Amino acid sequence: MVVLTDFRALNTIEKKIIRNSLVKISSNFISFLNINNQFLYVLIDRNNELKKYPEIFFIPEDLEKIILNFENKIQFSGIYLGFIKKGEFYLSIEGAEYFVNIDLFPKKLHIFVDQKAEKSILYGNHIKKWMIKSDLKNMKIDSHILIFNQLNELISISKLIKNENEIKFLKMDDIIALNIIDKGYFLRKQP
Repeated sequence: MVVLTDFRALNTIEKKIIRNSLVKISSNFISFLNINNQFLYVLIDRNNELKKYPEIFFIPEDLEKIILNFENKIQFSGIYLGFIKKGEFYLSIEGAEYFVNIDLFPKKLHIFVDQKAEKSILYGNHIKKWMIKSDLKNMKIDSHILIFNQLNELISISKLIKNENEIKFLKMDDIIALNIIDKGYFLRKQP
């Protein structure tokens, strides 16, 4: 059996794609990328049709020294940050949680929902006006927002499709943000 897995440091193009995508979310990511670029790795698995896109991992320095001894035998390591598809980097829930924990996501992008809304979101539904319990001031179309439940657990990364002025005039059942990825995805995806 031929192993067609490539686990390696990011190349210049991949670094640029990740930088450009994360900076669209927040300029706070620039300092993280400047300091940690050498600890970002890509996994390309040509054996698995479900993993068509390069997956990006952040491997802290102390772990990096260990994994380099294993070369291409690595399947996963560190924190899964997301994947690259068609020249864009898509942040994972795990990556977003990591960035929240080190305060890179601006607090204004943190949105809170109640238990009823949480259930709807975890079923894969988009974010409707009635679900939001937080203030949406200064929110712009295409902003990435993080949806948290009442226990302050990150449950979704979503993208606003309406701005603050439009939201005021919408009906309660109108969609204001697209659910990009949520924690329920892992339960819903096909084996």
